[in-house]
Amino acid sequence: MQKVRGSRERANNELDRIEQNLRKTEGNGFELLKTSAGFRKTLALGMTLQMFQQLAGINILLYYAPHLLEHLGFSAQAAVWCTTLLGLANMVATGAAIMLIDRWGRRPLLLVSTLMASFSLCAFGFVLFAHVGGSMVSIAIIALLVLFTLGYALGEGPVPWTMCTEIQPLQGRGLAIACSTFANWMTNWLISNVFLSVMSLIGDYGIFWLLAGFNAVFFLIGYFLVPETRGCSLEEIEQRVKAGYPLREIGQPVRRSPPIQPERK
Repeated sequence: MQKVRGSRERANNELDRIEQNLRKTEGNGFELLKTSAGFRKTLALGMTLQMFQQLAGINILLYYAPHLLEHLGFSAQAAVWCTTLLGLANMVATGAAIMLIDRWGRRPLLLVSTLMASFSLCAFGFVLFAHVGGSMVSIAIIALLVLFTLGYALGEGPVPWTMCTEIQPLQGRGLAIACSTFANWMTNWLISNVFLSVMSLIGDYGIFWLLAGFNAVFFLIGYFLVPETRGCSLEEIEQRVKAGYPLREIGQPVRRSPPIQPERK
């Protein structure tokens, strides 16, 4: 703790708050759900983040990339290699997110990520809508899919999992994480089963414009609702959740008044 916080005094103060919080924690998440409006808001935010993580379209792309690329005229072998490239991009961007999430912060990563994903999917939809061919178009298709994968793995992938643990109070953390994980996998199951049917209904370009719209909504959620929790302890966040702070403010550092300077004569 001293290495993380930078001084023994700050480390000891935080350890004291953790011990006090553990002693005060009684009951379970269902009781907190009844009594705390703040917990109900963070629970709803956690589930929303996990749902939009899947509505962003990453698993659709990974599940159906070979089928989609063959539909666009790629050979079976080329489709497999392109899918491998997307997996590599996913791994590289996830490593970058690990290094940046405590430097840039959770919220900036999420906003940049959703913008990259929205732009790449929207542009990809226009390429499909134009029905043009050629080697340059094939390169553009691969580049846009890689850009989407990089954008997703930079923020939309890791940030919801990080936020869902940080914004929940200790008493309700188990229930909240269980609910948000359930929302994630149910959304994954739903879109995986309806993707091909929806694509046949609204067209290949239409489905990617729809996914671009989901990513745009994800950006608005991140901008208006998601707090920045970088540098804020779990105990400080929990106090603000229980005090009913707005969602955007539960992770902001406490603003302290500057020390009074003696008047100079």
